[in-house]
Amino acid sequence: MGSITGIVLNTHNLPVEDVNLVIVAGPSHPDIAALTDAKGLFSFDNLRPGHYIIKAFGQVASDDIPVQVIRNKTPFVEIWLDLEHPPTGDLNVIGEEHFFTDDSAQREEY
Repeated sequence: MGSITGIVLNTHNLPVEDVNLVIVAGPSHPDIAALTDAKGLFSFDNLRPGHYIIKAFGQVASDDIPVQVIRNKTPFVEIWLDLEHPPTGDLNVIGEEHFFTDDSAQREEY
């Protein structure tokens, strides 16, 4: 099994608490949700290896964020939300990075 961990930050690089994160697509699974803590951290555990899409819902929602889960590897996802200037268009994430512990893991676009 695998996991996804990460952090949600605002445009001032400060952690954002109480952001809901949901896995919206991936290998067969029940709906899985997480909530950021006071340090902006979140975690999804006991995931089957495969490609997942997560989405963050705070004062604004993020774009779909693809993440690859590899057995015994835990990707770390950083999500930046612009909470001061909610966007008027579809682009709500101002930046995102996916960090894998294995250099062979690559991000796939959906």
